[in-house]
Amino acid sequence: MATGNGLPARSFAHFLKNICPRPGILAMRFRSRLAQLRDEYDVWQAMKMANKHGYVGRILNIDLTDRTSWVEDLPDDLPKRFLGGRGFGAKLLYDRLAPDVDPLSTGNIMIFATGPLTGTLAPGSRLTITSRSPLTRGYADSNVGGQIGAEIKFAGYDVLILKGRSEQPVTVHIQDDRVRFLDASSLWGKGCTETESGVINSLGEDAKVLCIGPAGENMVKFACIGHHFGRQAGRTGMGAILGSKNVKAIAVQGTKGVTLANPGAFRQKALSMHDYLQSVPTTRQWRREGTAQFVELSKETSCLPVRNFQTGWLEDTSTINADCLANTIFVRNRACFGCSQICGLWCEVKDGPYAGAAVDGPEYEVIAMLGSNCGILDLKYVVRANQLCDDLGLDAISTGNIVAFAMECYERGIISDSEVGNQPLRFGQQEAALQVISSIAFRQGLGDVLAEGVRSASTTLGRGADKLALHCKGLEQAGYETRAGMGQALGHAIADRGSDHNRMWHPDFYMGPWRVPEGKGAAARQSQIERSAPDLLDVCRYASYPFKLQDYAELLTAGTGEQWEAPRIEEVAERVYNVARLINYRFGFTRADDRAPDRVFEEPVPDGPRQGCIVKRAEFEAMLDEFYRVSGWDTNGLPTPEHLRALDLEDMAGEALRLRERGR
Repeated sequence: MATGNGLPARSFAHFLKNICPRPGILAMRFRSRLAQLRDEYDVWQAMKMANKHGYVGRILNIDLTDRTSWVEDLPDDLPKRFLGGRGFGAKLLYDRLAPDVDPLSTGNIMIFATGPLTGTLAPGSRLTITSRSPLTRGYADSNVGGQIGAEIKFAGYDVLILKGRSEQPVTVHIQDDRVRFLDASSLWGKGCTETESGVINSLGEDAKVLCIGPAGENMVKFACIGHHFGRQAGRTGMGAILGSKNVKAIAVQGTKGVTLANPGAFRQKALSMHDYLQSVPTTRQWRREGTAQFVELSKETSCLPVRNFQTGWLEDTSTINADCLANTIFVRNRACFGCSQICGLWCEVKDGPYAGAAVDGPEYEVIAMLGSNCGILDLKYVVRANQLCDDLGLDAISTGNIVAFAMECYERGIISDSEVGNQPLRFGQQEAALQVISSIAFRQGLGDVLAEGVRSASTTLGRGADKLALHCKGLEQAGYETRAGMGQALGHAIADRGSDHNRMWHPDFYMGPWRVPEGKGAAARQSQIERSAPDLLDVCRYASYPFKLQDYAELLTAGTGEQWEAPRIEEVAERVYNVARLINYRFGFTRADDRAPDRVFEEPVPDGPRQGCIVKRAEFEAMLDEFYRVSGWDTNGLPTPEHLRALDLEDMAGEALRLRERGR
């Protein structure tokens, strides 16, 4: 296939799309194939298409209600001020979504945004999906790896915006400049695995697919979007929004490319980063252990959630840790687009009651939330539970949180035998846990209550259940017990999308002395900024660990032709975080929503090395004050007009004044 000027449009794009999806590709093979195609890469990059360097320069709008689509130019200032990914999503949501729109109504929009490094040689392309969450009713985004981000770029778009609602179940098929709405009635009710296979069988093996399972169809508030047979846009309920729009799947096939301002310099820098990834011992550890390596780390720091976060300590984690995974269930590695770290772990149970269960993972968060947090220390069960969540389309983090919540409610007499079908729902009960997971996806019995999320479920159940509900802003707490590190308690509370390990991670690495409140606010702000950068570039956070932000600034400079330095990327990250804060204020969030769960303040850690730890409310409020102050926010957590102007957000300073007046 050739472009209008006779040059191959698919050559290198096709190579990159096919080098990493296959399981078990070794780094040596990756390097040899790169060497063979370097000359072709130069030819491909020499193509001059009607796009912007590093970006395609186009936004695809899709209206499901009247089944129309149209393309608009990417605003010139958007890349310079917001970079891409989460930055694009936050700004476009601010500009295009009214504050009174219900998350599951036809008026809500979904923004699928790539970044300037998506679809290039930079390690690990990703995609960010932004909307208003049905779970928290606030700002929300979710990030996914695999192949889809690059494929959207190859189809000729930086951003897709989905609005409206289809009358019938539909698969949205994007094939370069062609958008079709395919009947998905035969797929409705099927799991993510069968759905993705069905779409690929129908459209061709080069189709890259996002899809929902029964949980999304039934608008479970923490339903996820599946991709690439085991990757998920997991948090904040994006699958429920697709379900509310009657979209079963989005399939993308692209034959175009992405031009770079200085392809030679970009290639040299990117290949040097791939070389470095192959040389560092941490890459071998990632390939062997994945994020399961954090099980022992969390145990050592008393951060491993156990029995609905009642404690953060386990004497023995040998049946759920990385060594157990590597020695008993690991089969092969998988990779996301363009990444030579190849750290995805395809695992399969070979014997016992869950024989045949297989999953891309399990990741640390899943082991922690569906395993230890439910009092279950069996990695084979975790694989089965993870597989069930993936196929039904449930966020495994929120699911593990709410199953553990239900277990504690049962043990305390808040949930009765009749409500769980006369099968005891105690900690450690594996089959009962699997039944609850299914009941949530299909909204059956107690599952219908739990499907609304832990905050809503605790209100419905009453009788003190709210004291057992671990969440921030309505998003179920992720897999770190926060009493052992007060900085992490602050980090979860202030995160824009709710309790979030990705906005700020692990107190003992980033937060200084774990029992000293002073300085935690400033450290939290810096961590929020640093950890935002990969989401703006839409590259993998795990592949970025060995590198400095300046490495990505050099890629950006070569790719876009604009001069980028690390401080400029950090400025964009802070700008985006302030925009998300303003969005939440529009939706009615205030300082009162920046709070940790009651257990963090009221129940000391009962055992382990940090026995007796608790976060005092006065210390927490002092950390929050410090965070607001260093962030340029007022005492109620609203960005000041002066700070917004300093961040080149003059257009938002006036709204900050109006929001301040409204709050008085």
